[in-house]
Amino acid sequence: MPGSVGRWMRGNLAQAANRFGLIVTGEPVFGWRLRSVSAPASSPAGPRWLRVVYERPEWAQGDTWTGNSDANRLTDI
Repeated sequence: MPGSVGRWMRGNLAQAANRFGLIVTGEPVFGWRLRSVSAPASSPAGPRWLRVVYERPEWAQGDTWTGNSDANRLTDI
């Protein structure tokens, strides 16, 4: 992903992986308008999917702001 936002989001993904003791094992996938970045990762307990979301607080509200919280309910991926 070219551009400074893409590099910034990749850095956020790396920082989150480090914080949770994960190793990113695949190419990052960017979400709509670069609001999120995700990638497969590994941990001592097995494979994981790491997702980092960024949004300005004033935009993170309303009926259309359910995708990120809905994604937290996914299991067995």
